[in-house]
Amino acid sequence: MPPLRVVAGRRDPARARVPGRPLLWPGAVALVVLVAALVAAGSTPQASPFGLADAGPVVRWGLPVARLMVDLCAVVTVGGLLVASVLVPGSHAAGVVGGPADRAGRSAAGWSVLWSASALLAAALTAWEVAGLPPDQVRAGDLPALVWALPPGRALATTAVLAATLPALVLRRRTRGRDAAALVLALVALTPPVYTGHAAHVGQDVATGALVVHVAAASVWLGGLAGLALHVRQDPLLATAATRFSAVALGAFAALAVSGGLVAAASLGPPSARWTSPYAGLVLVKVGCAVALGLVGWAHRRRTLVRLRAGRPGAFVRLVAAELVLMGATVGIAVALSRTPGATGSGLLERPRRSAGPGGLAEHVSLGDLLTDWRPEPVLTTATLVGLVALRRWRRPGPVASAVTTTGPSVGARRTAATCLAAGLLILTAGLPTTYDGHPLVGVQGWQLVVLLLAVPALLVAGGVDAALRSPAPRSRSSAASGAAGGRAPWRTASDPATGFLVVLVATVAVLASPVRVLSAAGPGRVVTLVLVAAAGVVFTLSVWGLGPGGRRPVARRAPVLALTVLFLGAFGALLVSGAAGAGAWTAADLSDPAGLGPAGDPRAAGWVLCSSAAVLAVAAAVVLHRQLRHEGVDPAVRGEQAVAAPSGTAGSPVEAETVGGARKA
Repeated sequence: MPPLRVVAGRRDPARARVPGRPLLWPGAVALVVLVAALVAAGSTPQASPFGLADAGPVVRWGLPVARLMVDLCAVVTVGGLLVASVLVPGSHAAGVVGGPADRAGRSAAGWSVLWSASALLAAALTAWEVAGLPPDQVRAGDLPALVWALPPGRALATTAVLAATLPALVLRRRTRGRDAAALVLALVALTPPVYTGHAAHVGQDVATGALVVHVAAASVWLGGLAGLALHVRQDPLLATAATRFSAVALGAFAALAVSGGLVAAASLGPPSARWTSPYAGLVLVKVGCAVALGLVGWAHRRRTLVRLRAGRPGAFVRLVAAELVLMGATVGIAVALSRTPGATGSGLLERPRRSAGPGGLAEHVSLGDLLTDWRPEPVLTTATLVGLVALRRWRRPGPVASAVTTTGPSVGARRTAATCLAAGLLILTAGLPTTYDGHPLVGVQGWQLVVLLLAVPALLVAGGVDAALRSPAPRSRSSAASGAAGGRAPWRTASDPATGFLVVLVATVAVLASPVRVLSAAGPGRVVTLVLVAAAGVVFTLSVWGLGPGGRRPVARRAPVLALTVLFLGAFGALLVSGAAGAGAWTAADLSDPAGLGPAGDPRAAGWVLCSSAAVLAVAAAVVLHRQLRHEGVDPAVRGEQAVAAPSGTAGSPVEAETVGGARKA
């Protein structure tokens, strides 16, 4: 099927019209609802008590308005990037300038500038409010230091910097991949303020991670709706984009509901007087808005989308207009919630604290304690489930998938089982506690490192995920030209075995080295570390086994790198196990485990895990490289005949194909 072409400026006269400024009314409603919610919850900005410094009414009222602007600009930016990269990607394949994807990407670049400016303004207002000084009493040269000294100021400044980098990704040689990367970066830019809010102090990492998922899901859902209204409402691709968005919105609504429930459970705890607080009242109103939005989405799926595909978009457009207004009200309530003091005390998701025992030593942590204290890591769990859904959609029969994923029933079942096992192992491992009362559980961190770095990627390869990375994808003319001139250089770099060893080295040091181990054990550093270790494991597995999309290196080049990796893991593990002099300064602050945490906190346990993983990796390398070396000795013409004659159950995985080819040669 040839790619869809959209002529810039051409509009379908049969399309219904919506107001020329579809975000004007939602923005006004958001502002009104914000003020009303603050008044109803008793959270209106108040002057400081007599005798204390006060920043003035402009700063007090300007801060919530600026936070509202930050959220609205972020939502519209995410929506534009979602339209450009997911909802109407056909415009990239056709190389059309002025199509809906092009308009959405350029609009997102403009909104990201407003997002960055709003975040900087909110950071400055936060600094003035905390200092109790009006803007005219703070020198401009002192403001950056004052902002950076405050956690909320640092978070907003980080968001501003990340948002300011989006135009460089979107406007320079735009492709679908760059738009997708910009979308991921925009979602990351949403997270810094979350780690300085109320949820960061309730329920520990679980509530904060759930709020990160909540904010990201809401931005995708509401932003996608705004993107349709802004960029596709009068385009012939409206029906296609709306159908795709319906699937995205369903997943976003599920993530929104589950994560919101986790945050509420962590904040309010069991039934008590906290359930009648103003904070709980705002939560209830927000739940009502979310339910109303869900009902509107159900009406879209059952009725308006059917009419839209039939060429009658009137009902769809009218319902979208009402949904945008409801969206504005929801954003206003969310900002009011962030300005309302939350519940205090222990939430339902908080891990039990390990109190000090005799002599000031912490309690011994057993395997049962680790399993009892297991809590889901919301960010990685959500990312894993999204990946499973994307892989399932990729494996559906189609012109591309059928050519790459043609497998027999038994092979398909094995791949599904391997993929699900990898996902379950990742979720289980990421949810284990990694610190108690400031004591990092080095043994648990060593286990997480090995599982995410070696075991999970190996299971993903057994599940055929490597074939998805090598499957063809639509490319624009500009990207095709750059590909011929070396545009796939990042893939080639990632497929280099030396890169695989380097990421293993960096990941191991980041998790187990004493200078940075504490940062990777709790808070946002823990999530970032787990994500980077998982990504490093994928790069290592694809590069050293020759499965990356950038091309396979000869066995003679990959074997030394694998041997070096085995030696490094074994030596690092032996250093931890031996407790040699000087090892404590680099690998563990105290190898004798004075905290009394048992094997979970003992660096020697992490050392044994590394040594065992090195032994397993050595055996696997010997087996797989031996098969690949035999396969390299086969004449290319014979190898092609073997690939053609191979049964359908072996297509899609180079390891499986080489195994069959080697057996036939023997």
